[in-house]
Amino acid sequence: MDSLTKQLEALRRQHADTCPEQPMSYSDELIDRIVDYTRKQQKKGIPSSTTSDRLKIPHGRLHYWLYHRGRKLRPAPAAHPLTLRPVEISSEVHSAPDGRRQALFTVRSPSGWQVSDLTLEQLSQLLRSLM
Repeated sequence: MDSLTKQLEALRRQHADTCPEQPMSYSDELIDRIVDYTRKQQKKGIPSSTTSDRLKIPHGRLHYWLYHRGRKLRPAPAAHPLTLRPVEISSEVHSAPDGRRQALFTVRSPSGWQVSDLTLEQLSQLLRSLM
């Protein structure tokens, strides 16, 4: 009996003693070992059904681990994380030539650059471009 078989047998005994009414659960590490072992057996020409019987694991469960478990959806690697750049925005209200009052904005960065006399639309375009 190899170490994997012994480990599974010990796990089954422990499970039978503690919670026999519940289905067996296996750690990810142990599942990976079982899958690796089964694949090595398959390369030797031993079918997974034989390995399943030998390890006393239901055929359907072993089949799932072999062919479906590895296809878990993995999160796509994050593109460059969205970072906000700190800026200071101030506004002044001016009278337009037609007599209406209009707010003009100034944007200042921590590094020292400054853009002045922006309308609200121009300000929003500038801020979107900074992301």
